[in-house]
Amino acid sequence: MPDLDIYSDVVLTYQEAKTGTTLLFKSHSEELHNINIQPNTEDEDEIKLEGKGKEDPNSGGKGDLYIIVNLISKRGRNNLYEYPKEGVNQQLKNLSWVWDRGYYEQTKDGIWYNLFLNKKIKEEQPNIELNGDDNGRNYMVRFAGFDELDLSMYKEYSQINFFVPNDDEEYNLNCMTDIFA
Repeated sequence: MPDLDIYSDVVLTYQEAKTGTTLLFKSHSEELHNINIQPNTEDEDEIKLEGKGKEDPNSGGKGDLYIIVNLISKRGRNNLYEYPKEGVNQQLKNLSWVWDRGYYEQTKDGIWYNLFLNKKIKEEQPNIELNGDDNGRNYMVRFAGFDELDLSMYKEYSQINFFVPNDDEEYNLNCMTDIFA
């Protein structure tokens, strides 16, 4: 009997996994599915859609579709940093033209950033789809190294939040700026 099960990946930010979300997922057969992601979903969790896999040409039976969750963070999936209780309030000065404004907060573990894209960039990129391709930019790959990435306020406020650990020399403010420049 042939293997009728299909395995596919979906990428979530830490915030989406923590609070839960609903994703629109296109399967191998081009069928659209609303996938409910439960709060506190973890990296490599599997979501099973029964009967949504391949069809056996002889028996007509169908396999299952397994969706594997991948969280965006290059570091250990359990190594999460605490957001400052007082917020991120220090204003960044001399920012690149990409940003309308930005704020940071230094902690013992690194720096939190809250950045706001300028109007021109936001008009060019009204949404960021981590599971798709926006205007030729593969955001899933570009954002993969950022810790604590939160894009939940991007669509409404042009806001991107992330954390840069003290030992990270690659995925920092300059790297985020380069993504949009």
